[in-house]
Amino acid sequence: MRIALISDVHLGTRQYNLKERYEDFLDAFRRFGEDVLSHRPEAVVIGGDLFDSPRPDAGSVLCAKEVIGKIRERAVNVLSVDGNHDLSDGKWADVIGATPLSEKPVTVGGIRIIGVNYRNGRDLVEEIQRLVDIGTKADIIVLHFALSEMNGGGSADTGVQELCPMLEKMGVRCVLMGHVHIPDARTWNGILFVNPGSTEMKSSNEPEEKYWFLLETDTWNAEPVRLRTRKVGQLEISSESDLANASADMAEEDSLGIAREDRTFWQIIADDSVNDVFKRLSQVIHDTSSMGRIIMRSSKARDLAPVVDRKESVATLASAIEARFPRDSSEARLTASFLHSPEPASIHLLVEKFMSGQEGV
Repeated sequence: MRIALISDVHLGTRQYNLKERYEDFLDAFRRFGEDVLSHRPEAVVIGGDLFDSPRPDAGSVLCAKEVIGKIRERAVNVLSVDGNHDLSDGKWADVIGATPLSEKPVTVGGIRIIGVNYRNGRDLVEEIQRLVDIGTKADIIVLHFALSEMNGGGSADTGVQELCPMLEKMGVRCVLMGHVHIPDARTWNGILFVNPGSTEMKSSNEPEEKYWFLLETDTWNAEPVRLRTRKVGQLEISSESDLANASADMAEEDSLGIAREDRTFWQIIADDSVNDVFKRLSQVIHDTSSMGRIIMRSSKARDLAPVVDRKESVATLASAIEARFPRDSSEARLTASFLHSPEPASIHLLVEKFMSGQEGV
């Protein structure tokens, strides 16, 4: 039997406030939906963080529902657990047409599959021990966690040494994992651990190449399948010549008239030794209509997005407010009013009116 595993899709991420990056995350999942059917799996497992938030935006929900609907049309089971970003106790799985996994096994092709929603560190260990104590049996367990979290940030090997004896008592042959955005598949103590990584680059320390994995339960072997994603260009700026070359690369792409949705996303690491490098790179990115992120070696990462006019900025913030508060609630109206009253004195007055229960907020 074949099982496809994908994780950390993070639908709804509007990285660096770029509409194109928001679409990139949706497109990665759409491409997975197209690619996976050609491999004829009996089941698709989502290892958590399908959404970037437990209150995802409508576009992300519709994308997930569309992709999963097409997969299920081919009589393919879609199973999922919640990650730390989208914890909802399986509620979103029900909405989008997936089957939320729990301690009760779902059997597909004779393979028993269970799942545990995200738990941090020792909480996960305690939950696995509880499953052992109640006599749970499974061939595959789906978890959203990092092995190093089991021992307070130690090594993955140490985490495995604690986890494997419990898994052996349950009869587990394979652990399908999410949470860590770096793909990996290896066998410890006869148990296969598979983590497909993320489907798009959430941070600069992730590998550019993205994958989902196809598990063969006849051999208990998992192979990576490359995902088609936006090209990411890595640039190192430590001299004036590096800066000139980077500027030329971005200008060349700009001159070719490449559509924005097909352009490179630039990850730029710059040294402070280059005079005024952040400001100058920012100007190049703006002038060439490029997309990029500048990371200064000597300080925290600084994100860069093209200049956005106030109307678009307000629309983006208004969408975030709707995701946080019930529509038309007093909290939503109060927070939305901040967008149009940026001065501290005005905000203070609005908060005072809200706290006193006055109308018109």
